[in-house]
Amino acid sequence: MSPAFESEQDKTIPLSYAHIKRRPKARIETSATQLEEILTKVVNKEVTEKIVRLEKSIDLMVAQFKAVQSGESEDSALRVTTDLGATDIALANIKLNPEDYYIYTCAMIAEELHITNTIVLRLVKQLSLRGNDSYHRSLKIGVKSFVQKYSEAALVKIKQELDSEK
Repeated sequence: MSPAFESEQDKTIPLSYAHIKRRPKARIETSATQLEEILTKVVNKEVTEKIVRLEKSIDLMVAQFKAVQSGESEDSALRVTTDLGATDIALANIKLNPEDYYIYTCAMIAEELHITNTIVLRLVKQLSLRGNDSYHRSLKIGVKSFVQKYSEAALVKIKQELDSEK
């Protein structure tokens, strides 16, 4: 493009003079309704629900931290759960080490409940706990060896079944 056809606006100017040649600020004005219409096209209902849940979770945590700080509460601000419906934090994805969640062997459950291993195995089969990720996991402990481990929820379920049998 030859210099004769360049507009005043398109000419290159030294950086030291840029502040002098600054263009007037163009403002885009929009109403709240227009902004909401635009955002509705971009953000769907699912994302909005997650944002609202996250905001509520943050409010709950801040309130809990303030209560702990002021000495009104000594409870923990966070809890770990596998029930997604009972979670406070909307977007958290926490991966637990299986050894930390599945802490009981069959013998440990038997010892805890003062019953025999045979009764524990019968109840595991009766309640269909084996193969259900909430209650049971087969953990690899060697090249070809596995150990059958159960969660706290499995212990509670077995205990409830024993209590109902009495």
